[in-house]
Amino acid sequence: EFYASNGKRKIKTLHFEGYQQVLGRLRPMAVRVVDHLDGDKVTRMKYSNMRAEETPAAWYQPSFLSKLK
Repeated sequence: EFYASNGKRKIKTLHFEGYQQVLGRLRPMAVRVVDHLDGDKVTRMKYSNMRAEETPAAWYQPSFLSKLK
């Protein structure tokens, strides 16, 4: 669950669903997002064709955020 910065108002709820063995681990293959600010509208994301990839350590540094736009 995600709450407003004051911690009192719930903004979104995520439900991880459809767990399957993928790439050697149990992983959710779907995510259902409930938007409590927009009449409890629901967004569903389904994952498929997962693959492992190397990611550079630099991507996880705060200085890299300015490159994402």
